[in-house]
This record gives sequence, C-alpha cells and structure tokens, in this order.
Amino acid sequence: MRETSPSPKRQALIDAAIELFSQEGFWNTTTARIAQHAGVATGTLFTYFPSKNDLIDEVYSAIKLEAMHSMRCTSGLSFQETLRLSCSGYLSWCLQNPEKHFLKHQLYQENAVSKRMQDSLADVFRFDDFFRQAMSSGEIIEQDPELLVAMVSSQLEVAVQHAISKKLAPEEVPEYAETIFQMIWKSIAA
Repeated sequence: MRETSPSPKRQALIDAAIELFSQEGFWNTTTARIAQHAGVATGTLFTYFPSKNDLIDEVYSAIKLEAMHSMRCTSGLSFQETLRLSCSGYLSWCLQNPEKHFLKHQLYQENAVSKRMQDSLADVFRFDDFFRQAMSSGEIIEQDPELLVAMVSSQLEVAVQHAISKKLAPEEVPEYAETIFQMIWKSIAA
C-alpha cells in the first residue's frame, strides 16, 4: 500500500505511470518510458518498485484511495445521509477524473492488480460492515451485506458511465447525483 508521504521521485513515477497507462495502456507502457516521463533513471524506478506489477499495484492503490476519499464519509450522520454524500462525492470525483476512473476499472478487470493489494484495500474499506450496521438499525432491507454493497456499487458505476458519456456539466452534477441516490436508496431502504 502507498506510503503516507512518498518521496517526490516515487510520486513522480506513480503520476507518470497513471498518465501513460491512461494514454497508452498499461501493458503497452514500458518501465523505461515511465521513468523517462517522470524524469528519473530507469534504475530509480526499480529502487521504488521491484517490478512493473508492483508499480501497477501502487497505481491502483493511489487511484482507489483517492476515489474512496472523495466519498466524504462523515461520522455522526445517518446511513442514508452518509450514502447520499458518498454517492455525490464519488460521482463528482469520477466526472473530474474520468481517465483515473477508467484506468482503475481497467486494472481491476484485467486482473493486473495483485490479490495481496486487493485484500489490503478491502481491509481498509469495510463497506459490508457499514451496511450490516444499517440493517441492524432497520434503515435498509435485510440481505447479504456483500450483495447489497455489490448492488449499490454496480448502480453507482452505471450512473458514472452514463454521466461521463453524456459529458454532464458541473452544474448538472448535484441534481443528477441526488436522482441517482434516490434510485439507489429505493432499492435498499427498509
């Protein structure tokens, strides 16, 4: 997982990899090209990332963490309000960062991300626990929490894809996000 304060060279390598993977594809982008784009020697890349797979894991982690932090989960709010803010924040982030959004999905769908990294990130974001608590309080339907998380995530991803394809303007996002939230909420509310 990503260091709390990465060195400037390490961060430059991650940023270069994100940019080049988005433009050229991650399998087509060589480590030499990434190092050159970051302004460092190829050997420096391998100082920070022993293999291209390690770099791919860190790129995925960086994007996933950035996306998850956009969800603005605030303690003390109801499950419903937290979900509303999370949907809105994630949708806004995806529309502001469509290349990162698509790269995150591509890396995951192509099985380029190691199981170790997937498990590590799953431990950080325990959404099924969050849903389990909402079930206990009677806010949402009784169902397998993993199923509910997958269902909500899928609905949100479809909404993101639609918004990106329609090139939604920033001023349209709040109303769109609220509409999407209401659709999702109706599918899980008790």
